[in-house]
Amino acid sequence: MSANLENCQLSGQPGDPLLPTRTVRFLLPLNAELDKVTVSLKTPLFEPITETLDIMPAPPAAYPIEGGKDILDWGPADPALIKNGRNIKTYSADVLQPRKMVKITGRGRFHDWNIVEVRLTLMRYNPVGKNAAILQGGQVLLEAELNKISSARNFAKTENPTRYQLEQLQALTVNSEDLATFYPDADAKGNITAAAAGASPWARTMAIITTDNIYHKSSQLVNYIAFKESKGYNVRVVTESCGQDANHYETGGTGPRRALQIRSWLLE
Repeated sequence: MSANLENCQLSGQPGDPLLPTRTVRFLLPLNAELDKVTVSLKTPLFEPITETLDIMPAPPAAYPIEGGKDILDWGPADPALIKNGRNIKTYSADVLQPRKMVKITGRGRFHDWNIVEVRLTLMRYNPVGKNAAILQGGQVLLEAELNKISSARNFAKTENPTRYQLEQLQALTVNSEDLATFYPDADAKGNITAAAAGASPWARTMAIITTDNIYHKSSQLVNYIAFKESKGYNVRVVTESCGQDANHYETGGTGPRRALQIRSWLLE
């Protein structure tokens, strides 16, 4: 079975349980060292699920080769430990997992703003006891090391943000209201406001169709998305899931079958 939750994306290392996750992005201060940001979950609150669950594993990435066969990429898992699509080391562990519920999945910049992407797993699962617990609350704590010289990147020397970029920042991050605090030099220019001039007169939509494994492991995808959005594109990342919706094509199959599933999503 799959562990679907509303407004969540199923994710996991290939061979490990496919669990519901949610990805959020945070705006960080101008002088934050992106490579020294850490994330943790404080005071988590879990609600046990009373029913017995047999949660399916995350599928591997598949790359077709000549002869009708596929090369399967199991990520960091040892292929010798994969039995019937399951990592036997993970599925034989009698413990609720994952141990760490939050992790940083991307770091980059949009316009001149520092952005960090965080993936939050919303369920813990014990594959031996087949029991699970849903995360109901907690505090995501981001800690960043700050440069002592706040003018390391002088905002006054960058291009003024457009209204479109400001709207994108609001849609991209969960704390865009911190903009004036994190980038005080911008206020003096009078440009970091909802009334900024030079808005893009029209928006173009771009779909990046990939796998969930690539989406969460890529260190550059968030930068590419930010770059495209800075050029006026409305970017949507589409990955596989157990059912087709606005942001997912149906999972399962490789080669021609996967191509047909992606085509089905495009036609919708």
